[in-house]
Amino acid sequence: MAKIFISYSSKDKEFVNKIAFDLLSGGLPIWLDSWEIELGDSLYQKIFTGLDSSSYVIVVVSKNYNKSIWTSKEFRSVLAKEDRENRKILIPILIDEFKDVPLEIADRLYTDFAIDYESKLLQLTRFFRRNDVTVKQLPIFQRLIPVSFDNYVHLDKQILIKILDDLDYLDDTEFSKKNVWIKDSEFFDRLLRLSKEKIKDHQSDQNLNEQFKRDLDTIETLIDQLHTGIITILNAYRKNANLHLSSNSIYWTYKGIIGNIYSIFSRYIDFNKDLNISLPDVQYSPFSSSIGFCEFYDVKGFRHLDLFDPKNRSVYFPFFIDENNYASKQFNEITAPDPLSTFWDYDLIYKYLIPQNTLSHLNGNNYPLMTKFEEYHLGLH
Repeated sequence: MAKIFISYSSKDKEFVNKIAFDLLSGGLPIWLDSWEIELGDSLYQKIFTGLDSSSYVIVVVSKNYNKSIWTSKEFRSVLAKEDRENRKILIPILIDEFKDVPLEIADRLYTDFAIDYESKLLQLTRFFRRNDVTVKQLPIFQRLIPVSFDNYVHLDKQILIKILDDLDYLDDTEFSKKNVWIKDSEFFDRLLRLSKEKIKDHQSDQNLNEQFKRDLDTIETLIDQLHTGIITILNAYRKNANLHLSSNSIYWTYKGIIGNIYSIFSRYIDFNKDLNISLPDVQYSPFSSSIGFCEFYDVKGFRHLDLFDPKNRSVYFPFFIDENNYASKQFNEITAPDPLSTFWDYDLIYKYLIPQNTLSHLNGNNYPLMTKFEEYHLGLH
């Protein structure tokens, strides 16, 4: 199944990233150059192959679009594709006060996003759905999972659930990092630039500059974990969970990674003063101590447990849970290890175990991913 190609001027990138994300979140298969083209690819070949294979092309008409030589080539190619296939392909949308639509499509009905973004987005989405253009018809390896954060920290689970609902969990195809698109990645780039500007004022402080270089490496690792975190959970635990449970694990895993990222940046940036952003409380390495755990989950107490394979005690993982969790209360009566099924509780597994286990795995600790729930026992640490 072909995708929906977006033709636009690079000067309109901010708007295009927003509408592309919103259309993708609505279950539509989008072709966007920044998602599809990698280093080393032929720009010309990739773009015109994408154009030629697309079922529709959204042309983002603006004062910038008509000035671009590159977009004029795309525009002419789309018109040629329409003549060749003898069907409507080009869908014009307006995004600013510029109304000088190219003469070739001046008689077409267009959508004016400058007037009302939300209603026009719904109108556009309904058009594509009526014409049977949906992400469901794409194989899993071609699908994108959009990731967005509310208030910079909290994963938008509703978008994630909507996308995961279309994925075939019985398919053995594994996801890769190419399947994940982080909407807020450019914000991290902005923080990197600002941090580098701040450190310029301390060039004589050798220790600080060496620490800064180490922190930059750590930040890059953590940003990569935003991709590998969701992929690890979907691939490792897809047989053990439905989409709602998976989204809960992904939410807490991402909150841990995001907290690490912002905690490092806060060493160099005053978010409130420099960016006028008031972040919720974030922590570095929230599972390294019981205090960090309690603050991270906003609970008053904890219990420290071990999940292990009774046939091979080297296969185990220690983790924290809320002292008021069902499993924790069970240990008031059961002091010896027992099968995990005895203590089964969704929060125990998907809120506490999987996020802590995944983060430990991503950080290179020696604990295995604990995925064979039916074989494990649970005991006090």
